[in-house]
Amino acid sequence: MNIKKILSYTLSAISYQNILIITGVLFVIISAGFNLFNYFMPQNEAISFDLPPSHYISFYDSSPIAKQSPYMCAGYSVSFLKQYYNYIDSSGKRSYRQMAYSLPMINGVPPFRLVNYLNKNNFNTDFYRGNLRNLFGHIVNDRPVIVLVGNSLNWQHYIVLLGYDVGEEKLYFYDPLKPYLPSNDYLIGNKVLSFDEFKEVWANGLPIYNHLYIPANFVGLSD
Repeated sequence: MNIKKILSYTLSAISYQNILIITGVLFVIISAGFNLFNYFMPQNEAISFDLPPSHYISFYDSSPIAKQSPYMCAGYSVSFLKQYYNYIDSSGKRSYRQMAYSLPMINGVPPFRLVNYLNKNNFNTDFYRGNLRNLFGHIVNDRPVIVLVGNSLNWQHYIVLLGYDVGEEKLYFYDPLKPYLPSNDYLIGNKVLSFDEFKEVWANGLPIYNHLYIPANFVGLSD
């Protein structure tokens, strides 16, 4: 075999190895990009069962929840969920500080960090994009739902859906911007919005996080 043929075979082998290496690297990059895309993007889910015309999640607790501190609606929404599920550590401020960015100039909590915090604290959930039917499907199973409402870059805010009435076209929420006070009766939150009022702020003007919700799928406290 002459030198030219040896060089030709060698170069072909090197090229083939390079192609395999490049293909492998591209596969890893694409897979990582796809996983990262799913990590930051809301998911979709289907509700395949019939829904009653109304349903309310009754919640009564002897401990009041104070009005949230600035930018801490995520923490106080989680605090409400923890109280609903009889979670011992239900401090709104503490929850916010544990899920928020450590940099003082960054306020608020994006949905993926809120979901990560819940999943580390006995919940199994994700964030989704859907419609009223999706929300109602969780409410009828007595699962409160955190929803993100707002007006584009002007403001964004988390509140917790607790009930609905199709006939009255009303939705019932816990809103961290208002104090939650105990009473002798079971309460249906501290805020009421009509369907149209809610749809307007739920659309919120953000192209990715519009119509976003986080169901409270609680898996229980470990012994």
